[in-house]
Amino acid sequence: MSELPENINELNPSNLQLIIALKEQISNDLAKVGNYSFEDNGFRVENWVSRLSDVLSKMNDHELNHFQYVVDLPENWSKDIRASDNPITELAKAILQREWQKVYFRIKFS
Repeated sequence: MSELPENINELNPSNLQLIIALKEQISNDLAKVGNYSFEDNGFRVENWVSRLSDVLSKMNDHELNHFQYVVDLPENWSKDIRASDNPITELAKAILQREWQKVYFRIKFS
């Protein structure tokens, strides 16, 4: 495997194994919340924000809070996001970053 990018923004289509691991992490966590899926046929992570935003916008408040808990989104991130101009998009970005951290540490330390 190539060098492990520390930041989700450093992922690119050549990191196919990492991208697949990230998609699986997101899908697994979404499945814990309800009947949601993260289907994105592309490997460009920058396109995932809008796709995840669509999924988040379909969740009710309870599901959204539960998903943030499952993802283990830091509480201070959530507070900052709620104050933003576009909270769903910012939440999608934060969730993708947190999910990447989980994948990164699992791969790096396994």
